[in-house]
Amino acid sequence: MNSEIFEMGTFYPELKHWYGWLIGVFYTIPYCFFGLVAGKMTDNVNRKNFLGIVLMLAGLSVGITGFYDSFVLLAFMRCIHGALNSASNPLSFSIVQDYFPPERRSLANSLIQAGNYIGVAVSSLSILLISSYGWRFLYRFMGAIGIIFGLVSMIFVKEPERGRFLDAATKRKEARKKAERAS
Repeated sequence: MNSEIFEMGTFYPELKHWYGWLIGVFYTIPYCFFGLVAGKMTDNVNRKNFLGIVLMLAGLSVGITGFYDSFVLLAFMRCIHGALNSASNPLSFSIVQDYFPPERRSLANSLIQAGNYIGVAVSSLSILLISSYGWRFLYRFMGAIGIIFGLVSMIFVKEPERGRFLDAATKRKEARKKAERAS
């Protein structure tokens, strides 16, 4: 089409040289490092609120890309989006661990992982949205979806009791470890 409305590469000619960096390094490096930070934070925060905030900020980082005309901002938002996306895994798995008994946990974790791959498969629908409404609409739409999912998580997901399914001896052991770390 060679239209700036439908082809991001026409709007940002820099994509020809920077595309690999944007989908690779600029996304993946922050994803790897912040995933470690978020995993550590998961032990000490309200997980459902943190998850909601992460989803809303990730949505915002995508949405911003649809509103502004800056290649540098696009690259920065890719970094932010990668970092925020990585936080959803430790938060989700931690919540699932306390929501489901051990005999059902594997199924619950499998459903989370299946959701990732379903999302990848459904992402091909973005081609239809872009060809009908343009790439900016897609970024704005996906940003709104992320914000909505974040709000829904904060409103409807209940923060489960930590270690709900641990036996009494393990709970005492975990409490001692936590007290030692605090002092």
